[in-house]
Amino acid sequence: MVATRLYYRLENGTNYLNLPRDLSEYHRKLKRAKNIYTVYGGFIRNQDSASAKFAVAPLTWQSKAAVNRTFKIWRKMVSQTLSKNEGLKSGKWNDFKMLLDGAMTSSNTRPALDANNAVMATGEWDYSTLTQPKLILDGDGTGLEFDEDADQWDVHIVGPHGGTHTNYTRIGMIRSWTDSKAPIQSSGEPSNILNPLDPLSNMFDVEDDDEEKVTIIMNEGDLPPYDRDEPFGIQDGALSSVGTADNGASSTITPVGNNVPGFQALCGLVRVVVSGGTTELWIDVESQGESF
Repeated sequence: MVATRLYYRLENGTNYLNLPRDLSEYHRKLKRAKNIYTVYGGFIRNQDSASAKFAVAPLTWQSKAAVNRTFKIWRKMVSQTLSKNEGLKSGKWNDFKMLLDGAMTSSNTRPALDANNAVMATGEWDYSTLTQPKLILDGDGTGLEFDEDADQWDVHIVGPHGGTHTNYTRIGMIRSWTDSKAPIQSSGEPSNILNPLDPLSNMFDVEDDDEEKVTIIMNEGDLPPYDRDEPFGIQDGALSSVGTADNGASSTITPVGNNVPGFQALCGLVRVVVSGGTTELWIDVESQGESF
């Protein structure tokens, strides 16, 4: 067991933690996102009557199967594009990166902090983009041509797709995995027809010049997930915060400390809903993720 203690300040409302991203920044080494990360426990400090509720993706075989399926599709997209474009190389730090649900964005994902409440210098953490060529009617309406803008989607684990059937903006991996299975007929037998609502089932039915895929492969993972010039501790006072001890307070609102129970997080993604004001959180995270 090699645990890393991470420190966060959480805002009132919904916050997201991306543990592999923050471990990568702390250790200056890429921690793979497609792993299961163990939180051994921690300590939370907020105001009396405040609360913090932790949630992760269901750790079931279906969830893991959905992530693995999307990972294979992403890897096939990258592999095929590299093989058809001589000299094109995938970024050194290229990795399959995903979001937790449809509400998670880079803006509501809280970074780990040092003891001065300063954000650790961050590197690149681009969420993986799936790209599919799109055919549209040509100018005179008699044939088909490639749309200049391919369909491109980031992916999340839990929840429905973002957008509409004809214009998805994000793909829910569990939803996609479920829709890719043969629907059950009234007789109870599976049908031979795949669900047409799954956008990933026909990812490779159409090919074009791969311009959008080349751009994605060139730009995602070409920089490390940590700051090359500012390792944690280089700034004055950039100590690692490991906890606090309260003995009352001069105000009428008393800070309260509580232990956080341990849990496992699929792909290291955690949602924390805080009510009652800013909250401080320390958690001990296993530095090595568990593959699945």
